[in-house]
Amino acid sequence: MASLMQLWNDWQIQLLVVLSFMLQIFLFFSGSLRQRSNSGFLRVIIWLAYLGADMVAVYVLGQLSRHEDFATQCNGNDMFGGAHPLAFFWTPFLLVHLGGQDTVTAFSIDDNRLWLRHLLNLVIQVVLALYVFWKSKERNHLLVPAVFMFIAGIIKYGERTLALKSASPKGLRSSTSNKTSKLPELNFGDVSYSGIFSCALHTAPGVRDVFAGRTVSQMKRNSRQPFTLVGYGRYIQDVGNMKMLEIELGMMYDDVYTKAMVLRTWTGNILRLLAQISMVVALVFFIVSDHRRYGRADIVMTYALFIGGFCLEVCSIFMMMVSPWTWAFLKARRCHRLASVSWKFLSFVWPKKRSFWSNSMGQYNLLNSCMDDWSRPKVIAKAMNAIGIERLWSNFRHSKHVKADMEMIMAFVEQRHYPIELFLTIRGETEHLRRPNLGPALERTLTMPFEYAIIQLHVFTDLFLSLHSYDPDCGPPISADEVSSLRVACEKLSNYMLYLLVANPSMLPIAGDAEDALSEFSREIKVSPCNSKKDILDELAKPGNDPLVIHLLNYAESNLSFQETLVAIRDVWMRLLFYAAGKSRAEVHAEQLGKGGELLTFVWLWMSHYSLGDVGHAIDLYVPSGRPEEQMIEGSRYSAFDFRQT
Repeated sequence: MASLMQLWNDWQIQLLVVLSFMLQIFLFFSGSLRQRSNSGFLRVIIWLAYLGADMVAVYVLGQLSRHEDFATQCNGNDMFGGAHPLAFFWTPFLLVHLGGQDTVTAFSIDDNRLWLRHLLNLVIQVVLALYVFWKSKERNHLLVPAVFMFIAGIIKYGERTLALKSASPKGLRSSTSNKTSKLPELNFGDVSYSGIFSCALHTAPGVRDVFAGRTVSQMKRNSRQPFTLVGYGRYIQDVGNMKMLEIELGMMYDDVYTKAMVLRTWTGNILRLLAQISMVVALVFFIVSDHRRYGRADIVMTYALFIGGFCLEVCSIFMMMVSPWTWAFLKARRCHRLASVSWKFLSFVWPKKRSFWSNSMGQYNLLNSCMDDWSRPKVIAKAMNAIGIERLWSNFRHSKHVKADMEMIMAFVEQRHYPIELFLTIRGETEHLRRPNLGPALERTLTMPFEYAIIQLHVFTDLFLSLHSYDPDCGPPISADEVSSLRVACEKLSNYMLYLLVANPSMLPIAGDAEDALSEFSREIKVSPCNSKKDILDELAKPGNDPLVIHLLNYAESNLSFQETLVAIRDVWMRLLFYAAGKSRAEVHAEQLGKGGELLTFVWLWMSHYSLGDVGHAIDLYVPSGRPEEQMIEGSRYSAFDFRQT
């Protein structure tokens, strides 16, 4: 044990420097994976590496500041002599590591807001690094290469701080880079993959504006015009699979969580080139320096740091080559051959079939989770409740993800001629398509707080699908495939909206605490454990419980066929989805970009292009029945539901 401790004391700095470099390699190649994955395990691993990389580098700098020079020097044959004078030369490499990697400048949106803290850390760590090197008696022999490495380290660390500042809400609002004059000519008629990228590049300033919290009317004209162009809306529908929005959100992820915004500027490119030249010069001077005074292991490790840093820089250059902004820059300046090469790289790394996000939607079934919780032993349930993790564990255990059904949304949109006729409620005009046929209980449900309305409608949907089946002799003719498609759509949308309420309540326009609403419902039906959803229905029907779910079920059974009820349920959930998207805030969508993306973000951005929602024309949840036309609030022209009688 004593020998192991001595070995650790002799080589801890070398091992920690190697660990710091290995963490940088891991972050470089894994940092962008969370853009296309909703895996919580992957996010935790990247988060630990992100925090650990900074902690290790700062710790080593602190250790080096306490490291004393040795009276004896290592000779070339002493591999374990305990003296490591070359360790002080590794100080600027730690600054390079603290500068982070191009693929993961920030882990969460809060890192961008705290860019001033990173600026303070930059000053402190640079001063500490200079102090560490000044203490070394070997500084006269390595002064020149160290100065150049310090230049590279300060630039890299400064890049990170500038990237965080640029991606902060204030930085996004003040961003003036990537003007449309630098882009190739816009052609809405081009539905090729390159045409989609070109259109997304033109709308990128507008996307950045809405993510910064601007409304459409607050955008500058050159940003607003391509963003809200009517032809653009038709272009999205022509693309069909929402590839346009995928690319827009993918580029927005780069702006928020990587160094993309800095590296797209001339200043950023010049600084990066200066840092790379400084590293090359430092390597040359180190090669010609006298190595006889250093241990072999230290020399090998120093060369490994140089070579590893150069390899990461080469990878960064390749990433810049495959950026859509590089392709657009070359194409706009008629560098056709270089643009063609850049496009080949871009289309190879990001083929059209490859998704820019996780392409999934969360699912949470409240009744299934309740029945599963009842089967848990009471001792375990009480223990989990005592330490406050019962709800957290239940959410984790019962949440799942399925493939996002974008085709379902597009089909609904095309059927309802979205967005002009879906939400438009003009004085004196009503349309039967805006009144889902579920009776007066639906209006009463929507008057409740939004979180309670979602729970009530979710329970109604789940019970209806569980207790009823398709009868081909009832209602209009419809194929079994259409019925199955409607059932799946209703189930997915219902479970998705409840998933948002459970896992991401900040994305929904709720006034209270979602957990309180869920607990209150659970108390209503947990008086006596239920073994089936039929038992839950009987429990809800007892006197004293909320009867709205029962009223919805009774109305559907008495007035609608099975398929008509499915259509009405699907329409209700789609309208709630659009309403929730229109009321959501930009910062919560920016946060979700780093978690694999969210279907609600696509709907929100889609509506923003049409100036619908809080970024443009506000949308009310419903217009009450019996409301006189002359008493409508001025300017409130859009609503998800209209219960007025024609």
